[in-house]
Amino acid sequence: MSVPAAFDYHAAKSVDEAIALLQQYGDDAKLLAGGHSLLPTMKLRLAQPAHLVDLGKISGLSYIRQESGAVEVGAMTTYTTIQHSQLLHHHFALLPEGTALIGDQQVRNRGTIGGGIAHSDPAADMPGIVLALKADILVRGPNGARSIQADDFFKGMFETALQPNEIVTEIRFAIPHAHTGSAYTKLKQSFSLRGRGVRGSSYTGWKWHLHCRQCCHNRSIGKSQPRQWGRGSPRWEETG
Repeated sequence: MSVPAAFDYHAAKSVDEAIALLQQYGDDAKLLAGGHSLLPTMKLRLAQPAHLVDLGKISGLSYIRQESGAVEVGAMTTYTTIQHSQLLHHHFALLPEGTALIGDQQVRNRGTIGGGIAHSDPAADMPGIVLALKADILVRGPNGARSIQADDFFKGMFETALQPNEIVTEIRFAIPHAHTGSAYTKLKQSFSLRGRGVRGSSYTGWKWHLHCRQCCHNRSIGKSQPRQWGRGSPRWEETG
């Protein structure tokens, strides 16, 4: 069995402590959330951080709550919690549906939404899901907190808009109006070889505005344009 190189383990008790540890150890430190992406690369010694900063002991980063016209999901909320959230099922079926297709039950028990998007793997499900739902991603670093729109967060394969020593703390989903639906589908594999999330809004009772996002293996995260479709339309038409 492969074993990782030696490292020092730090269990941060707060977001501020985690940020301070990142500042102290710089490029020699890595954050640990669920660990399903980082730990395998460490075992293969493709990643050899000298310091591992565990976010799992920080209280207040795992929650699902409705506030001010949005549903807020803490970055350390596990996929299993998301999958079974009635609040999310009611407002964003796409999110628990897509989460239920991630890996297997053991992966969903440990994997977190914050870790999934911070990793920015185009073959993963969560980046495409938060893009389709046009989420806002809250992050905190040495210079304070800020909000990043999902369309601006993902820069490319394993690349995000996170600045050095910043940590994802929350993902916020604006609650859509009553005539909005969403769904997610993908090839049934452990990783999303090709997945697609769709959110549709019916403004007149017969015309739908769709936001489509896809994730593909070995490709960047898809950022398709919003589309509009009405009864009798011969094809999809661009709306913006």
